[in-house]
Order: sequence, then C-alpha cells, then structure tokens
Amino acid sequence: MKAALLTGQPLQLRSDPFSRLALTSMLALGLVTVLLFLVAMAQLKQVRDQEAATLARLVANGLAQRVEHALLVGVPLDKLHGVADLFEQRLASVPGLVSLQLLDAQEHPLAVSGVVRSGVGSVDEPITLKSKKMAAVRIQYVSPPLIFETWDELLALLALALGSALLATEAARERWARRLQYRNR
Repeated sequence: MKAALLTGQPLQLRSDPFSRLALTSMLALGLVTVLLFLVAMAQLKQVRDQEAATLARLVANGLAQRVEHALLVGVPLDKLHGVADLFEQRLASVPGLVSLQLLDAQEHPLAVSGVVRSGVGSVDEPITLKSKKMAAVRIQYVSPPLIFETWDELLALLALALGSALLATEAARERWARRLQYRNR
C-alpha cells in the first residue's frame, strides 16, 4: 500500500481470504455504526425537545406566578406596568425562547415580546384567581440544534470513519503479511 501511495499507482483490492474478511467486517462495522448513530440521534432529539419544553414551562410558571401575585394584591390586568420589559428580559436571557405573551381570559394579547410564529413549540401557563382563569402566559420556543443534524454532516462523518477503518485494515493486513514473511524465513 505504501508503494502504491508513493508512486501514484491505483490501489488494488487483494482477493486473499484475510482481505475479504477485513473488508466485509469493515463494511458491517460501518453499517452498524450508522444505525447506532441514527438511533442515538433520534433519542437525543427527543430528549432535547423535552428539555426545551420543560425550560419554557418553568419560565412560564415563574412569569405566571408574578402576574398572579399582582392580581392578588389588586392590580388589574390592564394596569400592569413593566410586563413587556420583564418579558424582554426573559426573552434575552433564556436561550430558545421565541416569544412571550400575556393573554387575557379570552386569549387576547395584553403584552407580547418577540415574534409570534407558527410551527414552533408552545407552552401555556394559566393564571387563576379564586379558581377562575383570569389570564395566561404563552411561551413559544425552539429546540437548540444538534451537532450532526443534517445528512451532509452524517455522510462526511461516515466517509471519515470508513476511510480510517480502511487504512487501519490495510495496515493490519500489511503487518500480518510481514509477520508471516518473517516467520517463514
């Protein structure tokens, strides 16, 4: 192999049993690696989405408690001051949040921060006063991206892994051949 790489001659696959076994093993290992990678990525995406939803729910719960406290002390919903500033601060400090909304009982927006979008995750946290729904905090969120989320990245990783495995297999075969040659002297 070293001579072929240095002289520019094309590599030729050898047909001896060891080479065939090594190539078959390498291809099987590559296939198993890809399948395990895809299963792990699916599970990781699910965990990532659950984590983003939980974070959004925690933020919504905290904001709802603050508004509920204001209602308990007698401040009406339409007279709440600083809600937009508080929402902007939360939006800036918590990654993945897209928009925060304070909605009245009929779900009309009273305060909105960020851009309301469709196709993203959403969490609603009701605000109740004496068992009556007075308002709600709605948070829209997106999940953070994963490292290998596209097929291009996966294929590049697979090509690198298979290339490394091929070189390792060829090096092991060469070492085996040299060991046999040394033993036969």
